[in-house]
Amino acid sequence: MNEANGNSTYLGLPSTLGKNKSALLGYLKDKATAKIKSWDGNYISRSGKEVLIKSVAQTLPTYAMNVFLLPFEITKYIEKTLSNFWWKTSQKKNSGAKIKIVGQPWLANNDSPYITTDFQELEGRTVASLFQNGNSMWDLDIIKSVFNDRDQQLILDTIVSDNNREDELYWLHEASGLYSVKSAYRWLQQKTEAWRSADRASIFTKLWKIKAPPKCINVAWRALIHCLPTLVQLQIKRVDTHGGTFSNFATWLEYVLASASLKIQAEIITLCWTIWRNRNDIVWNQRFSSVNRIVAAAKQYLTQWSIAQNRSTNTLLQPIFEGDGDCIWVNPQQNSVKVSVDATVFEDKDAAGLGLVVRDDKGVLLQAKTILWPSPVAPVRAEAMAVKEALSWIDGMQWPNVTLVSDCLVVIQAIRSKTPMRSQFGSILEDCRSYLRRLNKISLYHVKRSANMVAHTLARKSYNYPGRSFDRNSIPRSVKHCDRCSCSWRRLPLARVCTRRPVPVWSGPVPVSESLIRIRFVSLSESSLASPLGPLEKDCRNYGAAVLCAPVLSVRKVGVRSCPTSFVGRADC
Repeated sequence: MNEANGNSTYLGLPSTLGKNKSALLGYLKDKATAKIKSWDGNYISRSGKEVLIKSVAQTLPTYAMNVFLLPFEITKYIEKTLSNFWWKTSQKKNSGAKIKIVGQPWLANNDSPYITTDFQELEGRTVASLFQNGNSMWDLDIIKSVFNDRDQQLILDTIVSDNNREDELYWLHEASGLYSVKSAYRWLQQKTEAWRSADRASIFTKLWKIKAPPKCINVAWRALIHCLPTLVQLQIKRVDTHGGTFSNFATWLEYVLASASLKIQAEIITLCWTIWRNRNDIVWNQRFSSVNRIVAAAKQYLTQWSIAQNRSTNTLLQPIFEGDGDCIWVNPQQNSVKVSVDATVFEDKDAAGLGLVVRDDKGVLLQAKTILWPSPVAPVRAEAMAVKEALSWIDGMQWPNVTLVSDCLVVIQAIRSKTPMRSQFGSILEDCRSYLRRLNKISLYHVKRSANMVAHTLARKSYNYPGRSFDRNSIPRSVKHCDRCSCSWRRLPLARVCTRRPVPVWSGPVPVSESLIRIRFVSLSESSLASPLGPLEKDCRNYGAAVLCAPVLSVRKVGVRSCPTSFVGRADC
């Protein structure tokens, strides 16, 4: 007979009981945690959760409670675990609770968006079971131990939204995630390589770029792919026809479009549609039209369509706001900071880099950071990720007012737009909108690349400095030089205005007769004209000239003479 020790059990209960009952009965906490964790990966209705909690989870300690009075610590822990399960799963709308791991196309891969790992335990499991317990982050241990290398990379490249959104499948071949006939057609043509042949690629490319009514282009396209009874098609069907100069419609169309202007190309395509429409009138309605009337109808229809296209229409993206489009870095308002963000894609390294820079209202660099995303990302998506990272960074800081700028107009317009997008790009945009709604102290603007050079340079340095934070003293030298010059006229293109004598600065709009002032840029060999747009920066005393900053220019109202060619490239003129 074996002697019982302190860890022995009899009929499932501890055989000995000491002062520390919490340690002896701790297995009850482990049983409750394991049971709840086995339910986390399943999508369970509210009624189902109630049944599981009352009929299964709450009965786990019943047997032990018939013998022992459970410590308050254990009952509190079990109650807390059940409460977390109830509220977390009832409020949680996303996190892969509806998407099956096996059998559903949830991976971001054009060729095969399905899981290829052959593992029996994955059957019936949802994507939520791959997350860490309590948050929406991938569980690296599970992913690396279960999936093959290909599936591991695709899973870790998938960005999970920070918001509780409904799980939904999206169309991979459109940036918005919404299905469109155009994207489906493009994908099918690329898949079957129908437009890859050299004899058809050029004519199709040119056809879709013509500014003509879509139905006219569609008729020409149908004729090119032999869907209309052209001369060749009729001959194939043994219909008696008169021969023409060209062997087929594609050869004729390529010939007439080769030397035609854009306007003539649109007229030719519209005329083809008008001829086809009148052909149908003759066949089905016995209505005949003269050649002059057909040509006149084609021109009239094209003119009316062009006028309609020039009118303002609503688009998916919001228009440019006031304050967008700065060409140089401008100080933010007093007692506020400006955060500049940019992203770059390292195609040869299959990575993307993000650069974030914060400067105060005096232009002094406060902080900067780099982020390296070690997987291939589309450029627009990388720019959206940079904005999201900046908003997350701002959320944790105590800055009173923030101006956030980016040089990617598509991302800025998409964030401002209310159009829903189902794609991963749309998920990132929704996270950005959520931050902006919560942080009402942020202003979002678009700037030109020339006004965002510090963040751009820092993003390009992110591969050498991944995941680093900098202040003004530790920032890389090349970025520090760019920061020092971004607020200075010395980094902008220089222009020269040659004058005979110093005179007061001319302010305000200059009449045409008084604005004929010769400007010679460093990179140009010919003089050009410029109009005054801003304050004069510096006088060049040696030659009585003024050095101007572009694009913000101002000139002196003076007599004018041409700048000698020998002055070009000299530092003093």
